[in-house]
Amino acid sequence: MTTRFIELAGEINTNMPQYVVDRLMWALNQRSKPLHGSKVCVLGIAYKKDVDDSRESPAFVLLELLKKGAP
Repeated sequence: MTTRFIELAGEINTNMPQYVVDRLMWALNQRSKPLHGSKVCVLGIAYKKDVDDSRESPAFVLLELLKKGAP
């Protein structure tokens, strides 16, 4: 049995790193600063609160997108 709700939640979670980068770029652009060359601090790499396990954390995708400096 497939549940669209669970599939949709997975899609949203998968796209969240790109959403964060887009929002960050927007915020930087509002201050006339480019993402490229800006210093960004990423905190909280663990996948779940109070869990030290970072496997499959979307933060790693986020870090890669930020390193590229472009959407």
